[in-house]
Amino acid sequence: MFDFEKVMAVKTDAELVAVIDAGPSKLQPEAWKAAEQEFNRRGFFTDQVEALRKRNAAEVEREQIKMNIPLEIHWRILTFLIPVIFTFILSGLFKAEGYDRKAKELVKWTMYGICFYSLLILIIKIVE
Repeated sequence: MFDFEKVMAVKTDAELVAVIDAGPSKLQPEAWKAAEQEFNRRGFFTDQVEALRKRNAAEVEREQIKMNIPLEIHWRILTFLIPVIFTFILSGLFKAEGYDRKAKELVKWTMYGICFYSLLILIIKIVE
């Protein structure tokens, strides 16, 4: 059996409040029970819980902002001029860091580059 008590014991105060705020429907019953026990054991005051909730809300807002940051022009140009080489590496790095929009736009600009070079090759073949 998984030891949810150990898991909840090592969570930060903010993480524990986020778990409690998520509610029992988001967790297995044993995990919820362990979270409640740890929450009660720590003996938070109301103002502490509110401060942690504000901190969690600010963190969620920062993550949302981060997810929607567009890809910078230098990455667009580089990916367009040299498609495929950077796409897999950078896209994975952006995605891992939470920059979802950047990862998607990187793939888009890679496709633009591939289409450009494909058309260029086709035009050269036709002209020859």
